[in-house]
Amino acid sequence: MKKVLILSAVVILIFLGCDKNSEKEIVDTDQFEVADNEVSDETTDDTDTGNTGDTGNTGDTGDTGNTGDTGNTGNTGNTGNTGDEDVSDMDLPDEDTAVVKEFISGFEKATEDVFRAIPADKINAAKEKLHIAYFHTSHGSRIITGMAGLKNYKTGDDTLYDFTTNGTPVAGKLDIDDRGGDLSTKETVEENGHTEWYNETVAFLAQSANSDINVLMWSWCDPAGHNHQKYLDDYEQLISDYPDITFVFMTGHPNGDGESETANSSYQGHKLIREHCEKNNRFLIDYWDIETHAMDGTYYPNANDNGVSGSTEFYKDWQTANPGEFFENSCAHTDEDQELTCNRKAYAAWWVWSRIAEEM
Repeated sequence: MKKVLILSAVVILIFLGCDKNSEKEIVDTDQFEVADNEVSDETTDDTDTGNTGDTGNTGDTGDTGNTGDTGNTGNTGNTGNTGDEDVSDMDLPDEDTAVVKEFISGFEKATEDVFRAIPADKINAAKEKLHIAYFHTSHGSRIITGMAGLKNYKTGDDTLYDFTTNGTPVAGKLDIDDRGGDLSTKETVEENGHTEWYNETVAFLAQSANSDINVLMWSWCDPAGHNHQKYLDDYEQLISDYPDITFVFMTGHPNGDGESETANSSYQGHKLIREHCEKNNRFLIDYWDIETHAMDGTYYPNANDNGVSGSTEFYKDWQTANPGEFFENSCAHTDEDQELTCNRKAYAAWWVWSRIAEEM
């Protein structure tokens, strides 16, 4: 009987011990589940804030154990995400693919490679949308002369790059009203405080026959010695008064005096006008920049308006080395066999026309 009682007691003790172990196993399992949830929460917080490197919240140097609970709400400097917003769903700018709009047509744009890269649909959009008034004298004629010569250059150019010059729109052609006068000869300030060319522009735009004009440009003859700041002031006034018209700025040609510090020199005018256009996103055909750079981009600050710097005829040298890669034209103020000055003005102008159409 004693043995039976002792055996029963042992069985009871074993049973109780097993029961306690079972309870401990259950508790331990619950703790792992809680721990898993905490790790999951921490991982989600770190992922949500996009702080892939915040394994110990580098901003909270003391919280080496808080990998995502209280530290993440303190990282208010990390794009304003407190841990609840998933930045992977946000529209963040892609620096590599962001399109930067350009407005300056300088020497980089005045090449055939850049010109030929303009899609035909953008050229056609310019011909369809733009109605241009262009005021100029001889140096300004380089754009029109270049555009005319371009039509005889390669197969299809006569159709794709066709244009008019009488201000009468024709389907399939760029509409240009080619007019006389320039900034250098019409800068006298009149009674209303504006220049003669400014007042002429206002009178021109007031005529019902010119109501379709949506692009307007004035050229310089010799830019040296003229009030370039007044040019900017009056142009900006026109931009303010005629918001539906795109006013294209221009610099003048170089005079062979380099980066002259003389007030209102050709270089100083170029510098002032270009900086203004870069700051304010204004369209610019930069004569000075184009005519002081060779086709390979070499800078000749002492160049004149004929592609010559000292004894170096950099435009003619390029033509000799690249026969058949330019077109003939009768470019004003250049040697008879020097073609690139007007070639490059045509390329620069078509780049501007296509960009303006893009903005409409």
